[in-house]
Amino acid sequence: MILESKRLSANIELPAYCCVSGNPAEHPMVLLLPGYGQTPEPFLDKFGDCFNGYSLCVLQAPFPVPVKAKDKQGLQIGYSWYAYDATTGTYHIPMSTAVNFCLQIINKLGFKSQIKKLIGYSQGGYLAPFVAREIPSVTQVIGINCRFKNEDLDGHALPFRLDAINGASDRLVDPENAQRSHQKILEQGARGSFRSVPGEGHEITPAILQELKKMLAPAEKRD
Repeated sequence: MILESKRLSANIELPAYCCVSGNPAEHPMVLLLPGYGQTPEPFLDKFGDCFNGYSLCVLQAPFPVPVKAKDKQGLQIGYSWYAYDATTGTYHIPMSTAVNFCLQIINKLGFKSQIKKLIGYSQGGYLAPFVAREIPSVTQVIGINCRFKNEDLDGHALPFRLDAINGASDRLVDPENAQRSHQKILEQGARGSFRSVPGEGHEITPAILQELKKMLAPAEKRD
């Protein structure tokens, strides 16, 4: 029997889910990109009152993935922005797909000219500056427990602040490597700051949120 392998493509629709709060005509909008396996409502609940005075849009990543259910047996469905093999450096699903997905949803919602700040956590933080480059209204990107990929970002071409918050004891994202990458982007001409939070790991904790509130404050009120 002779087998012939073929690579084909098919157009399918992926459901897009998001949470929106507030009126961007009255309050500046923050776009939130959750991490791997997360869904919008539980992710947003982690931030408490951090976004008082802002309108919000939380996007769910497009690709469903099975994740271990917390405090339950079996699996539940989470969502991923892209598929990356860290051992080989290979993207099986590239970031560009997620960028296009975000832009389509933002355009359908009519928010592209209203988003002022973009915050990404973990996998969403890696993606955040690539999405922000396509949204001219963004003035600040904040990445939480991620590494900004200096090898793919040209600091001279970033018109927004690029700020980072990393747990100093994070075992999933090396905070020292993240800081080195951030510094290389700043040396290319970007603006921003890096906060390493002692004793914190990969989770979003009160100490991480305290630093986030400082970064969200007007420039004249920041430390």
